[in-house]
Order: sequence, then structure tokens, then C-alpha cells
Amino acid sequence: MIEASESEKNCRLLFALMTRFGAKDLGAVHNFFATTADACCPCCYRRREDIAKVDKNGNLNCRFVHHHDHYVDVSHNVVMLFSPADTSRRGVIDYGAINAVRASFQRFPETLICEHCNNADATAKGIVGAPEQFSFAPYEISAFIIVTPNEAHKVDEDRALSIY
Repeated sequence: MIEASESEKNCRLLFALMTRFGAKDLGAVHNFFATTADACCPCCYRRREDIAKVDKNGNLNCRFVHHHDHYVDVSHNVVMLFSPADTSRRGVIDYGAINAVRASFQRFPETLICEHCNNADATAKGIVGAPEQFSFAPYEISAFIIVTPNEAHKVDEDRALSIY
């Protein structure tokens, strides 16, 4: 939980960034307030001041997203494996067992990363032809992005292919 003083610092930073970039308004700042003053993206290692950029409408964007392994999304099919054979127990689901199996599908924990890194993940998946359910881990994203302050990342295609 972020203290009120941290929220105030976040607000001041947003307005300072709006002034610095000449933004006319706030755009996408999802999860900005879930970060602290010293926060940086665990993939590109940029601080919020270097993640912020103005969108095509002149609004300031500084968005963070919960990046997760998409294989976990499809693991709900595992529920069928735990459906009791005993018809008297139909509808009784062992959620502990299901969650344990789901965790075994997960290559990395859900991580708050900047939108640019999350978008680079999608771009790289398209380059390598990965299945929809695949996600690069944050440390893998770090290895194939080309980072520029206040810009969207470019993807080093050869590195992405090598990592995949």
C-alpha cells in the first residue's frame, strides 16, 4: 500500500512530466500510482521519467501493466483432470490441487512492467511465430529490447529468435 505522501509525489511527478513534454492532458497512466518514486521497469530498467511519452493526441502516457505467463490462462482446462470420477462428488473441485497444477504451468510470476516492454513482448511473439499462449519472461524481454528514453522499444529480431 502506498502512503498518501507517496501518492502526492506521484501526482507532482505526473504534472511535472506533463509540463516537461508539453502534454495537454493525462492519457494512459494505468498502475502509475501502484509504483513508488524510485520504481523502474524490471525489463528495461527505465524509471518512470524515462518511460513517459506523449501520445498522438498530445496526452501524457506512463502506463504499467501486469505481465504474466499466458500459459496460465489456458491452464483452466486442467480442471477437467480433477473432476471426481465418483458421481456423488460431482461438482466438488479441489482448488488446492488445481492451483498447484496451474503454478506448474507458470514460467515466471506476474510482474508489473512498463507498457513498452509488454508491447515488445507481443511484437517479439509475432516475429518468432510463438503461439498465442506463450509469453516471454521479463528477463528475456530485457535481452531483446532496444531501449531509448521516452520512446517505445524496438525489438532485436535475431535476439528474440535466439531466446525463443
